[in-house]
Amino acid sequence: MTQPNDVQQYLAYLANSMRGSGPEQLAALEPSRRNLVLAARFDYDVRKGGFGQFLYNMHGQLLREVEDMLIGANAVVAHEAYVQSVETCLADRAEYQRFLASTYTEENRIKNALHMITLTYFAKKTPFTVEARAYLVKVLPDS
Repeated sequence: MTQPNDVQQYLAYLANSMRGSGPEQLAALEPSRRNLVLAARFDYDVRKGGFGQFLYNMHGQLLREVEDMLIGANAVVAHEAYVQSVETCLADRAEYQRFLASTYTEENRIKNALHMITLTYFAKKTPFTVEARAYLVKVLPDS
């Protein structure tokens, strides 16, 4: 995995191959494989729909494992935005639960707040795959 796009392409492939797998299936994976899949899902969902999409798709599960993965990957900017996103959700648990139970397209204060966090994250121009590259190259197959 020496080319810059190889990491992102593999993560996209992995995220697509795990499409339809819920957090329960992810939790059952061996820890190093789970971290790689969480990295793939994090990268894919945040790039495609922001922190709202990522947290919605995670259904409130594996939040600690995601944080551990971000810390282990030394993804400081992504970790900061992730923690802010989780804290936003936990500050209004009723609205967060309503967001998780929604169709995602419904209007929701939490979703709107997560959108603003996403915009701030993107404005920093530090993509997860760049920030976590050393970690990802080390854990990807054939690296």
